[in-house]
Amino acid sequence: MDIILLRHGQPNIDTDKLQRAREMRAWIDQYNLAGIVDTPPENARTLSAQPRYVVASTLPRALASLALLGLQPHESDALFCEAELPVLSVPLLRLRPLHWVVIFRLLWLCGYAKNVESLSSAKKRAAAASGKLADLAAAQGAVLLLGHGVMNSLIANKLKTAGWKLHSQSGNSYWNARVYRLADPLTTSA
Repeated sequence: MDIILLRHGQPNIDTDKLQRAREMRAWIDQYNLAGIVDTPPENARTLSAQPRYVVASTLPRALASLALLGLQPHESDALFCEAELPVLSVPLLRLRPLHWVVIFRLLWLCGYAKNVESLSSAKKRAAAASGKLADLAAAQGAVLLLGHGVMNSLIANKLKTAGWKLHSQSGNSYWNARVYRLADPLTTSA
């Protein structure tokens, strides 16, 4: 039984234009609607080529990534969507969007969640998502989730807590995957 957590491809959005913090809400909204600009690398194609049950987030970048792999999801569920970023007003300062994303994500990890889902709530959602993936893997033999960086990491932590072991990992950037395998209790008992 395998659960593959695959991150979406690179979103089609400008990451170079300097932004004020207050402009980031609109940028994040555009990011959430963005398609994909790159093509899947060989490792993503290999993982997705094997027959399995496919689930995805409902965000366009996840669904567009699946389409580039030549796949359609059996299920698309908001349960697997990325944890939203809080936007904090910082007057006068202009940074590239990805710098703001790092700042906002660090603030979120430290407990700042104004107008968005808190880390605690996201962890609860990740627990539900990991349970759903485990149930699907038990029924289907293997499941592929096309999801997002932070949420995939939160789901991975819940899978590990439930006894799933990291079998392989290709990194944490776009198109990279982590494969988790539930150890066979008959072969691991002493």
